[in-house]
Amino acid sequence: METPPNHRTLSLHGTPYEVGFALGNALRNNLATDIEHYLENGPLKFGDINLQAIQSGAMGWVESLPERFQQEMQGMAEGSGVPIEEIAAWGYADAGGEKACSGFLLQTGEDLWVGRNNDLWVPDLWGYAIARHIPSRLATLSFGMRGEIFAATGLNQAGLWLHYNWLPAFDLPSGEAWTPSVLLTEMLEPCQSVDQVQTILNETRRTGGMLIFAAKQNTGKSSAALLECAPQSVVRTDLEGRFLAGTNHYQVFSTHQPPEVYARNSVERLHALQGLLSELPKPPKVKDLIAVLADPKVEQHQPD
Repeated sequence: METPPNHRTLSLHGTPYEVGFALGNALRNNLATDIEHYLENGPLKFGDINLQAIQSGAMGWVESLPERFQQEMQGMAEGSGVPIEEIAAWGYADAGGEKACSGFLLQTGEDLWVGRNNDLWVPDLWGYAIARHIPSRLATLSFGMRGEIFAATGLNQAGLWLHYNWLPAFDLPSGEAWTPSVLLTEMLEPCQSVDQVQTILNETRRTGGMLIFAAKQNTGKSSAALLECAPQSVVRTDLEGRFLAGTNHYQVFSTHQPPEVYARNSVERLHALQGLLSELPKPPKVKDLIAVLADPKVEQHQPD
């Protein structure tokens, strides 16, 4: 560990267990309180899951994870002194529920920009960055909650950026399937291109829908795409014009209801987002891009 825990960044190196232990040790004064605060003011408050479901399902969920993540969670528990059952409850509860986010990919000359809002509950726990470097895997920088193992946003040392927005699931798979946040975190560690991400998505099934924003800045030419993922299928839309944008409904897959019915708010946000992106100056300044995400028709101001 290289950075004091009161800062918003941590840098962790070693085996998955060593990374977890260092993370837990750095946050040992906050972790138990953070978990309780998150559960009470997020998933439990808004009814995405109840306490009985968490207690009955969390450890089984952990045991289904790849060994690499089980080791990090075990190290985190031992480093923090927080029982692994509580850490499991945090990850398990956060894996479900609707997360209403907005994002875009924007090409301006040779510059590739990625923007996203993480419009989710308990905002005081968000805004942290954790760098991990595990031998034989690519180093990653994930953005999320303080102490979070599974994040919805990250960058790796190959220059590949991934983040995903929640999408509804209309065709849940039977049998084994990946939790979306776990899959995104897993893909950051070996993948060096958008093509490799697509290959993994084609070979896996997921417990929910995902709208993945994938981008890589290459010398001379960037590659970027939206990967719209139903639990058992994937469709890719490459960035060929100036921008691509997405919120929380399917734009390519056909669904049993039109998005105006099952996701009216999402449709309205996407329309506003596309309009704002089309009106950006050329080239835009960073403040212009921030203003797009902060527009009241895009950003969702909730009571918390």
